[in-house]
Amino acid sequence: MELMECESEHFPPCPWTSEFPESEEPPSRRLLRLPVGYHASDFNAVSENLGGDGSLSRLRSELTRRDLWLMIDLVANHAGPVEGRDFSKVRPFNDGSHYHDFCPIDFDHLERMSREDIERCQLADLPDLNSENEQVQDALIEIWRRHVKDYGADGLRLDTVPYVPRWLWRKLAGDAETPTKEQVLVLGEVLLGKLTEEDEMEYLTGGHLSGLLNYPLHWAIRSVFTEEKESFPFLWQTVERLRERMGDKVRVLGNFIDNHDQPRFLSLNSNRMSLANALTFLLSHEGVPIVYYGTEQEMDSGPTDSDNRAPLWQEEGAFNSSHPLCKLIAELNGMRLNGSFAGEERLVALSEDFLVLGFSQDDNNVEGGSSLGGAVVVVSKGGQQGGVRYVQIDRVSLPSSLSDAQMLCDQLWGVGVGFEIRSKSELDSEFVEGEGCVDLEAAGATVRVPVYSGRPRVFVPVGKSMRGVQSSWRYEYA
Repeated sequence: MELMECESEHFPPCPWTSEFPESEEPPSRRLLRLPVGYHASDFNAVSENLGGDGSLSRLRSELTRRDLWLMIDLVANHAGPVEGRDFSKVRPFNDGSHYHDFCPIDFDHLERMSREDIERCQLADLPDLNSENEQVQDALIEIWRRHVKDYGADGLRLDTVPYVPRWLWRKLAGDAETPTKEQVLVLGEVLLGKLTEEDEMEYLTGGHLSGLLNYPLHWAIRSVFTEEKESFPFLWQTVERLRERMGDKVRVLGNFIDNHDQPRFLSLNSNRMSLANALTFLLSHEGVPIVYYGTEQEMDSGPTDSDNRAPLWQEEGAFNSSHPLCKLIAELNGMRLNGSFAGEERLVALSEDFLVLGFSQDDNNVEGGSSLGGAVVVVSKGGQQGGVRYVQIDRVSLPSSLSDAQMLCDQLWGVGVGFEIRSKSELDSEFVEGEGCVDLEAAGATVRVPVYSGRPRVFVPVGKSMRGVQSSWRYEYA
């Protein structure tokens, strides 16, 4: 994480999980053998599969030492499966009154179910906590408090948000005697086809959550980069629709490519260059980027939940900090931390196969008062093996903060993502040999940018005095 310039670690739910003898385990419950706490049997203790309370405390201390934040998953909707509705072994929800009467959520006919039905009925085989019960409310408040105060969470990811009454989320955030959502980032998982756009906005405007996991953008990224069913105008229409709906709150939407509930990118599309382009868009785009563990190591497990949550340490060559995707993420995160993508994001060029974004200079992130700043990001439907395609960019469409630059130089030049320039003869004549830079003065009104084998490109402005000089704008890997 530190090598990839990440700012925080997202930890899964950590309570003890329900367990069954393997011989008695139904096939649908194989997931319970994995050490994650979405099926909790003891909400009051960190699972020994994860090292217990002491291990989480040591993790918190180590993250603090490295100036990294900690986000922990919190489940307030349900407990893990039990046999015959015997809750005696579930802590602290060990009584039948702590649960709603059984009724299944009919996902095939959601239109027949009210919001209240969904909040009271059971998700799969997970007993639904009785949110109206004051003992349940008090226990959930204590669990929330423990996550922030005792475990030291800087953020919370709230699981299954639409299945819990909105008033309860507001009560938990307000009554837990913890820092407010302005001080602790609270991201909610809102994934339910029945919800309207107004329903989703209410979670952000009603004092419930800081932000939401950005599923609309996730589906668009998947359609364009993974499945290649749609083109870039579809992706940009999704971006514009989210901006219209959310306004400034798009900056606190959690953007992601992979997660534990969805098949990994590479299980659906084995082309690493396509993933490199998707990651470049994700890590430059406005919002809170979330990279699921293993994406940087080309994990391609899927499509079941058990596959999606497979442990990284079982993968051959796991934790390889020299992996090309690991380097790519590190470079893009470094640019993000340095403010290259902090300014206004605007559309520079758009076609079926290319998307070009421009980022203006953010004056709050520029050292020494330099007039140069911002970046230009070029992504495509990657994967062409060999060959060059060109993107035409009108110079007037570039952000105004780039107007003083004589050159734009590719920050990813030399970062291995599956393709490298072999010799100077392969460089376009408008590029400075060996530097991956486009000369704006030579280009004139139209900038012709080559895209080699579909690799993403991220250009930063460089003044005339920096030509041929190795400087801090370029991060070199050994």
